[in-house]
Amino acid sequence: MELALNETDNTRDRKVCFIDSNKDLYITNVYTVKLVKVMNMCDSFCWNNMNDMLSCVADEKFYV
Repeated sequence: MELALNETDNTRDRKVCFIDSNKDLYITNVYTVKLVKVMNMCDSFCWNNMNDMLSCVADEKFYV
């Protein structure tokens, strides 16, 4: 449903985050294949431009 890549300076620390069709939020390192489920029923998420921080909205609540 939604996919985003963080904007870190070090490419070895690059992470990708996505929401699947069940509205589950997952995160993984680009160079590994281990998925970590972060949140259930996630509506939206966004990476911070300056820091390596992820924020999301789930069940009408804001999480960082």
